[in-house]
Amino acid sequence: RGFGYVALIVLLVCFVSKAEVIKEDGVLVLNDSNFDEELKNHEKILVEFYAPWCGHCKKLAPEYVKAAEKLAQLDPPMY
Repeated sequence: RGFGYVALIVLLVCFVSKAEVIKEDGVLVLNDSNFDEELKNHEKILVEFYAPWCGHCKKLAPEYVKAAEKLAQLDPPMY
């Protein structure tokens, strides 16, 4: 009985610790909790470091979405 509780706790910790990746406009949203894991999950990945207050970043965002749409159509898809 005690082993069952330990196994359940370990399973819950593993489930909670894996950060889910959110997609916005086809772009993966990475953060501290999922960045390293996503780099491991993809052979090639294009990363933009974005500051919401930055004018250049805001200007680039629509172009990045267009690029993400094209890269997702590759075989295999690239993120």
